[in-house]
Formats: sequence, C-alpha cells, structure tokens
Amino acid sequence: MDPYANLSQRIIKQAYVNALYALALDLLHTTGKLPAGTFDIGENYLLLGPCKHHQMDVTTLGAFQKISDMHNWRIKNRDSLSVDRFARLLLPNGQIA
Repeated sequence: MDPYANLSQRIIKQAYVNALYALALDLLHTTGKLPAGTFDIGENYLLLGPCKHHQMDVTTLGAFQKISDMHNWRIKNRDSLSVDRFARLLLPNGQIA
C-alpha cells in the first residue's frame, strides 16, 4: 500500500484546476461576489484573509510621514496610522502567494 497515493491524486487534481483557471480566468469568480475577508486591489489582484489590524510603531510612522510629504499625499490623522496585514494574495493567473 502506497501512503502517498491520496496525496499524489490531490496534487494532480489541483494541477488540473490551476490549468483551467489559467486558461479561463473568469471561471474564478462565477458569482461576481467576493468571499468574506477579501479585498480587491485592482487589475485582478485580490488580498485574501485572514486580516490583522496593526498600529504603526513610531519609527515606521515617521518614515511613512516623510514619504507622504514627498508625494503630497493627504492623510486625515497623521498621529496614529494603522495597517491591515493580509495572509495571502490571489494573482491574476489564479495562483495564491
């Protein structure tokens, strides 16, 4: 009995699914509705959950403020900024990074 037979079959099945997504990317979102915890960042890139909310530390906040000043970005509350960290990124070709 081969203990890896089931694993091999699952890998083959996932490869078929990935190939179908690569050929027809519109198969990926058949309902037009994004799953919960998903954020669309444009050009067929999706941030996938889970998501954690973090406050920026003083050093990172200072660096961000310098960059925002250089680019003339308007920020509502410059004293305490927060960052959302997502677990995964769905690429346009259907792969998850």
